[in-house]
Amino acid sequence: MTGVALVVAAACAVAAVLAVLAAPARLVRGLALGLAFVLCAFSVNDTAGKTLYLPTMALAIVLLALSVIRTRTGPSDLRLLQTLLVAWWALLLISSVVMGGYSLLGLLAYGTTALLAGHVALRLDADAIRLFVRIVLLLLVAEVGLAIAEALLDLTPVWGYRGSARDNPFLDGDLQRSQGTFGHPIVFGWFAAVAAVLVWCDAARLQGMRGGGLLRIVMLAVAATGLLLSGTRSAALAALAGVLVHLITRPGLTRWIRNLLLLGGVGALAVLLGAGGTIRSLADDLLDSGSWLQRLGNLQGVPALLARPPLELLFGQGWGRDGDLFAKGYLTSRFHLHVVDDMYVEALGTVGLVGLVVLLLGILVALVRADRAGRAVIVVVLSMMFSFDTMVWLFTGIASTVLLSLPRLKPVAGEEAAPSAAASAVGGAESGVADARAIDHEPENGEREQREPTEDAAQVQAGGAHAGASD
Repeated sequence: MTGVALVVAAACAVAAVLAVLAAPARLVRGLALGLAFVLCAFSVNDTAGKTLYLPTMALAIVLLALSVIRTRTGPSDLRLLQTLLVAWWALLLISSVVMGGYSLLGLLAYGTTALLAGHVALRLDADAIRLFVRIVLLLLVAEVGLAIAEALLDLTPVWGYRGSARDNPFLDGDLQRSQGTFGHPIVFGWFAAVAAVLVWCDAARLQGMRGGGLLRIVMLAVAATGLLLSGTRSAALAALAGVLVHLITRPGLTRWIRNLLLLGGVGALAVLLGAGGTIRSLADDLLDSGSWLQRLGNLQGVPALLARPPLELLFGQGWGRDGDLFAKGYLTSRFHLHVVDDMYVEALGTVGLVGLVVLLLGILVALVRADRAGRAVIVVVLSMMFSFDTMVWLFTGIASTVLLSLPRLKPVAGEEAAPSAAASAVGGAESGVADARAIDHEPENGEREQREPTEDAAQVQAGGAHAGASD
């Protein structure tokens, strides 16, 4: 890094710290989490290298810690989720240290950043969530702008290529897959898919702004452009899955309408795959591609992983010991690529049944206590885990922890009924059926904006609200 770059980086770090110190207490956690998210997106990846991502994570930890110090929180009703997240990261650390996996310093920085970011996210209120999501959408605009420059101007990515440039299957190989600052096209596609669903669900509350409807359409187009330029087919499918879940879980829909939407979505995909020349060719390319064969090889190794000796079956080969899975013949690769492109297989192989159960329980609890918008976003995360070793990549591991930890993305009357009942079932409490029926509809935008302050206040009085904005 040159002297000028060091000066610029130092100035940005000081500015970020001052911003967190000067921010209003009710927004400081949302701001700190947003800034940490941007920092991790910029340089927390292996392509950028340890000399850059370790200081970046250190700065993110400082920002998040300052936000915790500046605010007080009341008792949390999310102890089960937080316990599962801590158990997951503790298991990764212990497994790696005992079995000689990743470096201790790097894993400590990674786990600390993820857990602290998750802790802050767990206690965000509605205003802080809105600020955080808007920062994420600003990041989306910047990343897609950079991706367009990469594609049209034939620029080398900021951190270079991991391996080599890759042809974009969406564009018949005419352009290379863009990756922004994420260090890999799949990570860029993962981020674009999450951002697309955030916009679709209006988690940033753009609809309540003047011209918000048009702005949402523009942001959806930006997210779609990011998905297109990333060339990541699994990310596009994950985004569609998130949108479909959001549609079929709309409050007030009768069962037959939900079924119709579900069948319509599946049917439309089938028709496109069967009749649409371009989309059919994409499907054929996917089935014939090395990417598909690599993932198929991972899945075919599951019986062998389940047949391991008891100790290995329970605790795996060790986090960071992916190569051992191939060396011992549990997994195979026609391309001699010793990478597990499936997070569930990765967990089973490296941290065993114990790790896989902890991971699945964490996702399940997050789904149960999330609202409609939150579930749609979590569906993107869990869908991508079928084709990507999400927790191995630094940015997606941290970001996944944040997205699983976020409280209800849109705490409005029409979306409180189902999540409240589900969350009560997990916590052992009972939910009022009459209240659920009374809020069976989703209010219009103007009505929604008027209701929110009243609902937030009621939640605080009930002791069930996230108190992260109190000073």
